[in-house]
Amino acid sequence: MLRNMIQNLENFYRELEFLGKSSKTVETYQFSLKYFRSFCHRNRIKYKELDYRQAKAYRNFLAEKGLSPNTINGCLSALKTFYDFLVDEEIINRNPVNTAKLRVKIPETLPEFLTEDEKNKIMNYFSNQSEHVRLAFMLMLSAGLRIGECASLKPRDVFIRDNAYLVHVRGGKGAKERLAPIVDRETALEVAEYAEKNKDNKTLFGLAFHTFGYHARRCRNTTGIHFHPHRLRHTFATELLQGGVPIDVVQEALGHASIKTTRTYAKTSPMEIIKLATHL
Repeated sequence: MLRNMIQNLENFYRELEFLGKSSKTVETYQFSLKYFRSFCHRNRIKYKELDYRQAKAYRNFLAEKGLSPNTINGCLSALKTFYDFLVDEEIINRNPVNTAKLRVKIPETLPEFLTEDEKNKIMNYFSNQSEHVRLAFMLMLSAGLRIGECASLKPRDVFIRDNAYLVHVRGGKGAKERLAPIVDRETALEVAEYAEKNKDNKTLFGLAFHTFGYHARRCRNTTGIHFHPHRLRHTFATELLQGGVPIDVVQEALGHASIKTTRTYAKTSPMEIIKLATHL
């Protein structure tokens, strides 16, 4: 039974590739579904006969492992998609995974932006790294890019329009494309010059997705700052809103499907509260 399950999982991953899903997306499904394989093996569950009660037990199994609500919900979503595939292939009759009932409530958290002091220390750290690493992290801060978006950029994706420096972003959430502005002029000029010098590169910076995490860990260990690459995107959004950029423009720059997501950044900065306190 386990061998049959592994074969169907492999067929599922191939189908995702045929549908045009990125290698990163396929890797995410593989990561998520390895927990389900372990759960079935440990509890001797026949995956083709899975019922709602067992699906609920799987959710609890994930929680007992100490996974975050976001990760648990991601695993459940991956499982539902896998069972959708099994239904489409007529391997089973119905999908037993009801994510609406199984989802774990996610506590409301605010995006973490960098303070001015933290940002200076982070950028000072990267100023001493290799040029392609330094520019990659500077661009993430100056254009609000996700890791996957920055990793997949090609030299031709950097261009100038009406004296504005932009990057053509692909591979974002939902495989959406957008034009992201590079809001720091110095960074924009450096990145554009680098892209021109390296126009034959397969990707702009030649950094794999996991490599960003490696450099972030080194930065964290050196500076003592709780740094992860996504904090650069949070900082980009927060600073734009602080600077008076309309929220719908920030939404477009970030590639958010819903303005509700962008609105969370309006709650992150305590600067106005601090200003009030200094006037007392």
